[in-house]
Amino acid sequence: MKAPARLFANVRYVRRAVRLVACTAVCALTTACAGSLLSSTRIDPRSPIAGEAAAVAHTNRPFPKFSQIPPVPKDVRPPKAFGVAAAQTVAARDELIRKTEPSTWTLTGGEATSAFAGQGRTAAGPELKPTDPATTEAFARELRKRATPPPPPKR
Repeated sequence: MKAPARLFANVRYVRRAVRLVACTAVCALTTACAGSLLSSTRIDPRSPIAGEAAAVAHTNRPFPKFSQIPPVPKDVRPPKAFGVAAAQTVAARDELIRKTEPSTWTLTGGEATSAFAGQGRTAAGPELKPTDPATTEAFARELRKRATPPPPPKR
């Protein structure tokens, strides 16, 4: 069964009208809500900026003009110079990575490792003798005797 198209020709306009009315209603409701919120807003008097906020809110001052915008500073480098500096930074990073990759240096090998360890020992100073375990145990025992347990928690 085929219905003639003339029966449905006005449906398109009705839908458009419904959408337009719905959008208008939503806009009107939203505007009414926003207007009532803005008009009833009050500043908390306990706020540290209450006095200053009230003074600024009720002061009629002229808006700034475009002629008051300061000129562009002359000592700023041009955009192309930023690109050159970025390229130099990337090149320095790539060189550092190339020089410090895991395969570029090692401490394996008799003389290099011994020399490096010797420098560390020299910088650390003379080796100290290990402490006597009996002295350490006596010190720990004395600390245990002096220690007092904390009081029980209050309930």
